[in-house]
Formats: sequence, C-alpha cells, structure tokens
Amino acid sequence: MHPDRQGWATPGHRPWGLTPEDVLDRVTAILVTHEHWDHFSEERLRTAIDQHPGLAIWTNRAVADRLDGLGSALHVIGDEDQFTAAR
Repeated sequence: MHPDRQGWATPGHRPWGLTPEDVLDRVTAILVTHEHWDHFSEERLRTAIDQHPGLAIWTNRAVADRLDGLGSALHVIGDEDQFTAAR
C-alpha cells in the first residue's frame, strides 16, 4: 500500500484492534477485485499463502497473472461468474 494513505499500511493504525496478520489467522479466502495498489499487494498475498497454506485467493485474470506459481490456492473468476469462496 501507498505509505501516505490511511489504512492498515499506516503504522499504528489498527481498525477494530486487529493487525493484518491477526485477520489472516481467521479467514479462509481472500477476494482481490483488481490490481490497483490499494486492493492488491503481491508480496503480502504470497506471504499469506506461505504462512496459511489452506488460504484461497479469488481474483481476476490480471491479478492471477501476477501471482503465477500459487497453484491450487489461486482461483480465477471473470465477469458474471458465480462462485462460493467461503462458507
């Protein structure tokens, strides 16, 4: 994330008292809507998959192309696709 923007990338900013790392301990899937800096961090997603092997990433083709090598963790969806990412 851009260091000047408010959000989880801002040091000391912790919505609901959670860190990004805490959140990953509680999720089974991540939906990445597009590849802009405020929605996508290749480094963070690769680290998340390394640290949480059961985590699934659902995203579009543009993001998926940048996440080559994630194997079955990566699910590509397109316009008007219907899917279930988590229960």
